[in-house]
Amino acid sequence: YKVRHHPKRFEAIGESGKDCELFMQFAFKNSTEQRVVIAAGEVDALSCYQMLYDYQKSKGYEPVPVVSATIGESGSHRQLQAQYEWLNRFTKIIICADQDKAGQEAVEKMAKVLPKGKVFVMSLPMKDANELLCAGKEKLFINAFFQASAYVPSGIVGSDQLLDKIKEAAVVPKIPLPPFMHKLQGLMAGGIPLGVTLCLGSASGQGKSTFVEEITHYMIFNSPHRVGVVSLESDCAQYGTKLLSRHIGKKIDLIDNDEYKIDFLNSEEITKKSEELFKHPDGTPRFHLIEERDVSLESMKDLIMQLIVSCDCRVVILDPLQDLLDAQPLDAQSGFMSWIKGMMKSHGVTFILVNHLRKS
Repeated sequence: YKVRHHPKRFEAIGESGKDCELFMQFAFKNSTEQRVVIAAGEVDALSCYQMLYDYQKSKGYEPVPVVSATIGESGSHRQLQAQYEWLNRFTKIIICADQDKAGQEAVEKMAKVLPKGKVFVMSLPMKDANELLCAGKEKLFINAFFQASAYVPSGIVGSDQLLDKIKEAAVVPKIPLPPFMHKLQGLMAGGIPLGVTLCLGSASGQGKSTFVEEITHYMIFNSPHRVGVVSLESDCAQYGTKLLSRHIGKKIDLIDNDEYKIDFLNSEEITKKSEELFKHPDGTPRFHLIEERDVSLESMKDLIMQLIVSCDCRVVILDPLQDLLDAQPLDAQSGFMSWIKGMMKSHGVTFILVNHLRKS
């Protein structure tokens, strides 16, 4: 048997390894139930069993067998492999793994050593089964048990999951466009969805920056998703000046008297307007800005990743794209665009790319 010293130090008394039977397997030697649950660990196995036992008992049914490896979730596939014959008795083998990265990686390993066509995977609304039990969320666990999906390899989605995916996408709010672009918003069925790339382009000198600044200003206040800006033509002071000028309806750069400009910026009215533009009511920033221009593509990727992950920006405006790519060879340009495509899919980010087009 295993001894646990809280919080997470284990030792074995006797033999406990990949050649041993699974935890709780002994209790189901003669079970006629057609389903078995493989939990993430011993505590989760007991938690799963308790919730399923209570449900089955209320319906007058036999308990559902629940087992787990005794050597940790990451190595569980080796112990399951040795119990292939016993597991193959069941028509439905349901994996209830932890909902973190390690748990999902363990699912891939377990599925490879289990009988083909019998493996199903539960998706839990909390980290693991024990958390659900402790939180009194037994009904959510039972729902997840009955909604377990047939296993498909990572990166592949079975058609049985498509309706759920459609429903998830349907409730993600879109990114609105300014009122003067109402016709385009109508054509896009209410705005820009997450997980796409929108390209705005024109020849230089045609007012592209005015459009982009108007779109950015509107999104800062109205987008349900946080905005991040990659400003390649302006540093943060210049960019902030342009946005603040738009917000107050007066071009700050046209004030030619420096002393008056400072007094103007220090005035109570402008201070209040800048607070309104740059901060939420709780004092947190409305948007985030990258002003680095002389960096490699790899460094820019890292900075954009920080916008997305650390700052939780789901809308990234890159203005203009050509300033980043023009000096790069074609394969580097292509690689950067492939990276953007990957970020759209993996993180559900929308990129708005501002493009200079040739006059011809």
